[in-house]
Amino acid sequence: MARMTVHSSPPLRNDPAAARPRHPQLACYPRPVTDPVCHDPDLPPLPDTSHLITENDDPVDNIPSEKNQRLLVGSLYASWEGAPPIEIDGEVLTEGRRSFLATANVGLFDRPINDPLVPDVLVSNDVALGPHEWGPQGTRSYFVWEQGKPPELVIELVSNKKGGELAVKRLRYAQMRVAHYVVFDPAKRLGDRSLRAFKLAGDRLEPVAVAEGALVEIESLGLKLGPWEGTFEQQTGTWLRFWDLDGELLLTGDEKAEAERHKAEAERQKADLLAAKLRELGVDPDAL
Repeated sequence: MARMTVHSSPPLRNDPAAARPRHPQLACYPRPVTDPVCHDPDLPPLPDTSHLITENDDPVDNIPSEKNQRLLVGSLYASWEGAPPIEIDGEVLTEGRRSFLATANVGLFDRPINDPLVPDVLVSNDVALGPHEWGPQGTRSYFVWEQGKPPELVIELVSNKKGGELAVKRLRYAQMRVAHYVVFDPAKRLGDRSLRAFKLAGDRLEPVAVAEGALVEIESLGLKLGPWEGTFEQQTGTWLRFWDLDGELLLTGDEKAEAERHKAEAERQKADLLAAKLRELGVDPDAL
């Protein structure tokens, strides 16, 4: 994360003229997909957050965690088209696959008065980055009141016994109304399981039964999540990865390119074998 920086003056998002159409009112938390009030351009200005520390330049992650964060986020952007359309009682409320945001090690703020949590990975449906997150004067963090909703999924990668993943963080994410919470602990520092999953039920994140080595379904994303034995960036070990509901592993861009190279090589070899067979039969394959 980044060195602590505090805005010296209120950022542009506090200018009423710059208030974004997706700024939610209280009734939009969580934001109803079809509620027009959530898209009203005349909404009041966003709360002043100039006092919040949103970035901190001090490196805090170990190498395995950093690599797994990039593996998870990179495979989503390389191989996932987004969650399926929302359908209720046979009525489709959204068209096509939905937009999403996946980030690693970014501040998650639920209220302007609260300190953030910084999940290793978060995934949120129906969210797109705007200038207030991406621009030089923006927050560049995930503000629930701006996005109108919490993330569907938060992932924590366990590095030691001091992170509070099963206690304090679990409680805070439940208070934020995060739908799915996954804790990946390949070294089993917190107990005898490498993967723990929780699902929001009422005001609590309740445990989901997951057999060791099995995948857990993240219903709101239409994905599965679980351990994978393999090599990523020349490092072989146990990684946390995404699969689709058909059991297909979500590949990174490099993995997709490698798969295409293997496919092209297999097709070339097949063509060479066919050409050799034709020549044995006295047929010139180039003349066909």
